[in-house]
Amino acid sequence: VRAIVLAIIVIFLWNSGQNRFEQSRTDWNLIVFGFGLLLFGSILDITDNFEGLNPYIVVGDTQTEAFLEKVVGFLGGFIFISIGLFNWIPTVQGLSDLVDTRTRDLQEINNSLVTEVDSRKRAEETLRLSEERYRNLVETSHDLIWSVDSEGKFTFVNRNAAMHILGYEPGEMIGRSLAYFKTPEQAEKDLKTFSRIKETGGASHYETSYRKKDGSFVDMSFNAVVVKDSERNLMGTMGTAQDISQRKRSDEQLQ
Repeated sequence: VRAIVLAIIVIFLWNSGQNRFEQSRTDWNLIVFGFGLLLFGSILDITDNFEGLNPYIVVGDTQTEAFLEKVVGFLGGFIFISIGLFNWIPTVQGLSDLVDTRTRDLQEINNSLVTEVDSRKRAEETLRLSEERYRNLVETSHDLIWSVDSEGKFTFVNRNAAMHILGYEPGEMIGRSLAYFKTPEQAEKDLKTFSRIKETGGASHYETSYRKKDGSFVDMSFNAVVVKDSERNLMGTMGTAQDISQRKRSDEQLQ
């Protein structure tokens, strides 16, 4: 029974060592060899107890030879196992420490990623709130906030002012040229001014008149700046405009 158990252990250790413990293969082989010697000693014991196996006795069956069997088999086996374990256990401990170090490194990286994700979420939330405040400010402004492309077509107007000053929904203005809302004479003058703004970079308090949706006209004062992309190519202009009709009527009455 002892021999069978030892044989199973040797086979198991040998098979395990084929695919594992690459960094401590020599020490592992010593352990396997030690168990092999124990198996060898057990087999010698079996030959001592059965006369039919005497031809297979390796050393002999005298007391001295039997003692040598034990030395070679059992003592030698324990010595090799001890040497193997003495060298193998620190190696395994070193591997365990390496795994612990790698685990800590991965944990630190994970914590760093979590912190980065949290920071990015906070930045995104801050940006969202900032955009929301800006959008609310734009939409509730009584001044017209606008932008046009390089051809002078509206790309944005804030609804509150567009409705209050001109009577148009934003969708009725976006995509249409500045000239659509003016008389031919005023359109010609304003398009020349628009070309000059694109060259100079902006304009302040430029006064013009716009045709409202009901057909009447409103006097307006425009401020404008040019908009360029990252390569400094002109994309259009944007700015603000105020309804100055009441002020102009007051000025005319004073005159």
